[in-house]
Amino acid sequence: MRKIEHISWFLILLVIGGCKPDPTLIEGKVVDFKTRAPLDSVRFQICSADTGGDCLPGTDSEVFSDANGHFQLSWPADAVPLVLGATAKGDYAPIPSFEFEPNNANSVVLEAMPLDGTLTLVIRDTSGTGSRVFTYLDNPLLRIALKNTYSLTVPETNPVQLGQGEKYVAYFNMPSETMVYVHWGINDPAFEFQDSIFLPLGDTNAFTIEY
Repeated sequence: MRKIEHISWFLILLVIGGCKPDPTLIEGKVVDFKTRAPLDSVRFQICSADTGGDCLPGTDSEVFSDANGHFQLSWPADAVPLVLGATAKGDYAPIPSFEFEPNNANSVVLEAMPLDGTLTLVIRDTSGTGSRVFTYLDNPLLRIALKNTYSLTVPETNPVQLGQGEKYVAYFNMPSETMVYVHWGINDPAFEFQDSIFLPLGDTNAFTIEY
């Protein structure tokens, strides 16, 4: 009797040990944040979280959304945390990557933020003082789209410094029908001045800083 019992336990352990974890499945839909229209040809990749979520083309599982915005991916069972990366074609803000539960089924709805407005930033030196201008732009809708990771310092690394009569011009594609808040300062990165400008749909609006 004991021999049969030992054999039974051995068979149970053998079966359990031979069972592989379920593969990771992820399916969902991607839509335009404003219109809720489905977006086709959005590229999706599953990548390892160990690389910081960077998805290199051709190195990981990759699919594209169909005409209805639907997509589906599967990944072999793996204990390594996985990240979903998505890239929409056209004028859309980057879709933030995020981790999802491995060895399970996941369902998501992703929203792509359209960049359908343009801000023209003009900085002009009329005084000849050679001051440095620090500028920071904030668009609330873009912060929502990028999960509050968005910041834009103009230029990205150094302040603008001009000679008398010189002008700096830069263009920024952002979500329209919302305010852009311009924080700026002279010779001080504390941005002591705060202004705002409305971006109309599909059009360009300009903000000028003169000193």
